[in-house]
Formats: sequence, C-alpha cells, structure tokens
Amino acid sequence: MAWLIFGIALSSLSAVLNTMVRDFTYVQTVGVQALFYATPIMYPPEMLVKHGLSWLLTLNPVYHLLMLVRTPIVFGDLPPASHYIASAIVLAVLVPMAVFALRRSRTSVVFWL
Repeated sequence: MAWLIFGIALSSLSAVLNTMVRDFTYVQTVGVQALFYATPIMYPPEMLVKHGLSWLLTLNPVYHLLMLVRTPIVFGDLPPASHYIASAIVLAVLVPMAVFALRRSRTSVVFWL
C-alpha cells in the first residue's frame, strides 16, 4: 500500500512539474537514473556502507520502501521499525506536496499545455 501511495503522489508531482516546466523531463530522467543507481536493488546495501556512503541509504526514500518488501522476502524476517518510520515520514511529506501542487495548478494547467 505504501508503494501505491508513493507512486501516485510522485506521479502527480511529476505530472504538474512536467506540464509547467517542459525541460523538467530531462532533469527528471537524470534524477530517476541517479536514484536507481543509489538504491541497492542489484547489490547489497552493505556495499554502500563499506565504501562510506551510508548517508546515501539514510536519505534515499526508495531504499526504505524497498526494504519493507525485500526483508520479508529475502530474509524471512520483519523489517526494522526505522524503515517503517522513514517510509511514513516520506509519505507524510510527499502526499501533502502532491495535493498542494494539484490544487494549486488545477486552474492553470490547461494553459500550460
């Protein structure tokens, strides 16, 4: 459910920004690619910790959401509470931002097309 809420909020923000600023598409492409490489999907998180990049894991919102799914599947254990808390904080910030952006742009989005 957290992934669904995260996806809807992020896509809503992306839709407003891409409509308002046409060049945001290029910035978004680079940002999503950088976020993909910073998220330990194809490599273990310990690899970033070993190289002194643990701050990258802490600040990466996708990492915490990913660990909510990965930990039970790979390790058969419950994720630590810190991942639940971090995911809740990310959603608590992202959802109001998306609602604000949609409400603010609903009268002028037609003129941006």
